[in-house]
Amino acid sequence: MRESNMSTPVYIPSYHRSDPKLCTSVALMYSLGFDKVILCPRVSQRKEYHANFPDTFILPIPDNVRGLGDTRQYLLQRMHHDRPVIMMDDDIRHFSYKKDPTQFGGLKRATTAHASSIIAGLLEWTDHQEIACACVTDRYLVSKPHKTKHVPFAFMRQFMVLKGNFIKAGITVNDTQFFSDISLTLNVLKAGIPCRIPMNLCVETPAMTITAAKGGCGVMREPLISKHGRANAQDKMWRKLSRIHKDVIDEWEDETGRLHHRIGWAKAYHLGLQEPPWK
Repeated sequence: MRESNMSTPVYIPSYHRSDPKLCTSVALMYSLGFDKVILCPRVSQRKEYHANFPDTFILPIPDNVRGLGDTRQYLLQRMHHDRPVIMMDDDIRHFSYKKDPTQFGGLKRATTAHASSIIAGLLEWTDHQEIACACVTDRYLVSKPHKTKHVPFAFMRQFMVLKGNFIKAGITVNDTQFFSDISLTLNVLKAGIPCRIPMNLCVETPAMTITAAKGGCGVMREPLISKHGRANAQDKMWRKLSRIHKDVIDEWEDETGRLHHRIGWAKAYHLGLQEPPWK
């Protein structure tokens, strides 16, 4: 990896995961050679993070910033440079790699060389665009067979490469608290922002239910559990997401009254190709 890539800022929002066994992304990025890792906990948690990560720069987030969407929005609004940055979840344990994207499965733990090379390619590609977004996505998508090593659209979350001027395109990442990754992806695609997602590398994270006790940025400004139960609250948030993206999300109820949704990722991508509104 080129020396300039090693100094790429790596922003890691985190909430109540000061234990290095939970906040694994810090050690992972150091192991790949990145030297500008920036941990972003809440102000009230700064001391506990500094105690466990004494050699890592701490950028505290105000305590009244709630949820991952609001946290990302806060950080993006303060990035004014036009060089690429990395923004990633705090619990990524390692990357997995497969040599042939056209095959089903075949994922193995990525070597440092494989992960560094692919991430370096994303950084260099993003740097050559006026504005862009790249992403290393999850195992579910990458394990499927694909005709090419990269695809121009997919559900983007967990590990993103983007320009510091990303917010100037009018992209918001806090439209919703729950399903904020879905809304972010659809906003990017509909805005016609170029995207690049490798199909031979994915992130690996633990299977974990997000609660305040287990950390993460999952504590919302709007409660997930309503007085009518979790399912009712999720339906409410899905309806909100459908209203925001009614041009690409179909919503219907089955005969039992259960709510269903279909997200048109390809439709959002082609809408963005027609006339990118950020230009």
